Amino acid sequence: MAALAACGEVAPDAPSPAAETGTASPSAPSPGASPSTSGSATRISQFPASLQGTWGLTPNDCDRSRGDAKGILTITAEEARFYESRARMIDVASGADGGIAGTFAFTGEGMEWQRTMRLTPAEGGTVLIREDLVTEAGAPPVEGPLRYTRCPLKESVR
Repeated sequence: MAALAACGEVAPDAPSPAAETGTASPSAPSPGASPSTSGSATRISQFPASLQGTWGLTPNDCDRSRGDAKGILTITAEEARFYESRARMIDVASGADGGIAGTFAFTGEGMEWQRTMRLTPAEGGTVLIREDLVTEAGAPPVEGPLRYTRCPLKESVR
């Protein structure tokens, strides 16, 4: 997830060229920084249950019969899986807003990189906002924030 690309990795998980042309925020917090400006942060080693599930950048990403669901993001307790990459937590904290932020290690298509990002649930848990805060040199850029919608259970089964 160097960028939990709910599928926002250019080389590994490019949902679309437009989603991959952005740059990291110049005022990004350091790794392990609180995901929220309010409340205290707690370091975590697994993705919270509220973020787990399958998410899509577009409705078609939730249709597993399609071979072009490049905006798909599946989050388990241990990792975030994008179209062609995976992200694991390195130094991540949870915040009072139910979101998480920190550094993630990504792998995909024979490459490895790190990304600091924030994942925030919204709209009662039906939406996930992904913001890339700091990107390691050479990592695929992601324009953001990216807005994912939770996939219906019957359509998100792999």
